[in-house]
Amino acid sequence: MTVLFLLWLASRLPLPASLVIGLLFAMLLLTNYQLIHEATHGLLHPSPGVNENVGMLLSWLFPVSFTLMKVTHIVHHCCNRSDHEMFDCYYPGDSRILCCQPWRAKRRLVVPSSREAALLTRRAHSARGEAK
Repeated sequence: MTVLFLLWLASRLPLPASLVIGLLFAMLLLTNYQLIHEATHGLLHPSPGVNENVGMLLSWLFPVSFTLMKVTHIVHHCCNRSDHEMFDCYYPGDSRILCCQPWRAKRRLVVPSSREAALLTRRAHSARGEAK
């Protein structure tokens, strides 16, 4: 509710005051994101049900689907430091022209299907020794 109030307030104030409101807004949403992040890892609350429900509630304020957040974040951990996720890194021998293009065409950004995401999620859980 505070986030909506800050948006409403910023829309009615002059620019300097709106920038201050924007900083408060960013701090609130960053805290909210961090709590969602903990919930995606199942660490926000010891009870899985409470963790899931609080994660969903917080996601409504972000706004993003908690399921989408969990799947994409677990896939991120599975693919961390892989070529398809490091599209913004430069390697020796890369073309200076291609590396200056946004979202370089040379490296493709892969968005897994739900089947691939489920498989990667199971692999991540089994690598951590969890039964899922």
